[in-house]
Parts: sequence; structure tokens; C-alpha cells
Amino acid sequence: MDERAFAAAVYGPPAPLLAAPAPRHRGVTEMSHAGPMSDAIDRLHRAILAARDEDVATSKTARLLAAGLPKMGKKLAEEAVETALDAQAGDRGRIVAESADLIYHLAVLWAGAGIEPRQVWEEMERRERLYGIAAKVPKASKVPKPSRASRRRDPVAARPR
Repeated sequence: MDERAFAAAVYGPPAPLLAAPAPRHRGVTEMSHAGPMSDAIDRLHRAILAARDEDVATSKTARLLAAGLPKMGKKLAEEAVETALDAQAGDRGRIVAESADLIYHLAVLWAGAGIEPRQVWEEMERRERLYGIAAKVPKASKVPKPSRASRRRDPVAARPR
């Protein structure tokens, strides 16, 4: 599958411009994963799965899938760093381009790990029900570690009586 056919399989025909959806608010408990972004990722996922059987000599996607999860993870991390560096530089155009690469590599990783986008949407819905619209699930609070001095054995207390 050449790049043009891959893009058509992933993105389909251009969608008409629609009015922006109403903003969602914290505490909204109903989230539908049917929308332009999830549809595009679903199409991307299907195209990635179809590329598994392609020739690794001509298909970047087939090559990544054949290389395994460690390589996919490395490529995902590289794209995340590139996106972050472009953000630090304030280069909006590069942020958009690198974000598209980042999403592509994330979808390849999902496919390589046997994860369907639907599973990610369901996890996002679960989190929204629990926490509302949140950037991240809060981490459990960490108990501070005792200082080195308090971990040392007290020689007086250690003596037999």
C-alpha cells in the first residue's frame, strides 16, 4: 500500500467542516467515543492491522510491527520528545506534525500489543465517570520514606538484656 492509499484508508474523504461541539464540563458522566478523532484513530488502527501482512521492505508500518514492542516503544518515545521540543520552541506547525506522528506510533504500539482503540476509549470513559474530565488519574499519595538516620540500628537498643 503506497502512502496515498494508506492516507485514504486512514483518513478517508475529507469531512465537511461542522460547528465545534459544545465543550464538555467536569463531572459529565457520559462520553461517547464516536467522533471525528476516534473515527480517524479507528481507521488508522484498521490500516495498521492491514499493513501487518505487507512486505517489510516497502511498508514502514509492517517493519515496525515486525520489529516488536521494544522498537515500537522507542519510536513512540522519540516522537513524544520531538513533540515536546517543538512545544518548547513554540513551533505550532511542528507541534501539529509531530503530534500526528506521535498518534501514528501510539496506534502502531496498540496494534502490536493487541490493544483495540475501543479499549482505550472505555478506560477514558471509566476515568471520566470516576474523576470527571481530568488530565490524569491521580496517583496514590506516597508515604515519605524514613530518613537514613532513623533507619540505622540503635546499638544500645540492639544489645541483649
